[in-house]
Formats: sequence, C-alpha cells, structure tokens
Amino acid sequence: MIGIRLYVNGKKGAANNIKMKNHIKVGGKLLQTTKSYNQLKQKQKDKIAQWMYEETRKFHEQTGEFPTAKTDDAVIAAVYDHIEAADIWIPYGEIASRYQGKRAKICERIQKEDTLRKHPPDTVIFMNMCMVCRGNEVLALDKVNNTYTGTTFPGGHVETR
Repeated sequence: MIGIRLYVNGKKGAANNIKMKNHIKVGGKLLQTTKSYNQLKQKQKDKIAQWMYEETRKFHEQTGEFPTAKTDDAVIAAVYDHIEAADIWIPYGEIASRYQGKRAKICERIQKEDTLRKHPPDTVIFMNMCMVCRGNEVLALDKVNNTYTGTTFPGGHVETR
C-alpha cells in the first residue's frame, strides 16, 4: 500500500486543510478532477465500452430507435451508474464525450447484429459452367432425370488419356 504524506510550509498537514486546484476529497478518497479517459486502465476502458454497448442496445429495444445527441443522456447516465458501482473515478463529461464519439459505431454494430438475426446467412454452392460453341451453334443438353430436368450446358470433369 502506498501512503501519501502532505506537507504545508514544512509541516505535516491534513488533506482537508489544503486547497487543491485539480483534486477533490470524496469519501476519504483524493480524486483528480481533470482525469481523462486515456488515463484509465485497459480493463476499465473495456468494461465501460461494454456498458456503453449494453445500454445502447437496451435503449434501442425499449424505444425502437437509436439514441441521438438529444436523447443519449439516458444512456450516458445508465453507463455512469455502472461506473460508479464499479468504483471507477472518471468525470461525467469524459464519459459523455467518449460516448458521443462512439455512438455511431455502436448503433451500426447493433444494426448489423439485428440484420443477421432476421436474415441468417445461407450455405450455398457455386458451380462453374462452360458453354461450348462453334460459330452460331451452341452445345446444350436437354436433360431429363430425377435430380434435374431442363436445358443445360454439359458438365462433368476432364480426363486425360
């Protein structure tokens, strides 16, 4: 554990008695008021990004719309509640500006996921066919069997002799 000792004019002083420009004391903790998002640990950033996604998805499911600059306050407030519950300190404005920058990509991701749910990809088989012609004459087969009936080009494989 790292201890911090404060000295004022060469004497020990309590943090409560010192006026600090960029720090405040909340619940016995000294918090930096100018902390930026980039100063967070990577795990904290990952958690916040996940909460932003989850809260945006909830908003979309409840309202049927994506948040806009006018309506994203509800999402930001919900994300900030997660942040406070996880005991992460970051100013609200930092989260608001970060979310506003990521909102479009989050909404795009949700749209893609919804499209894939509605229209799952199908497995298809592509076949290559060739047309054999001599002048204006075209070689075609009039095929009649159990698997396929109709006019088609000859297929199969090429063997060497």
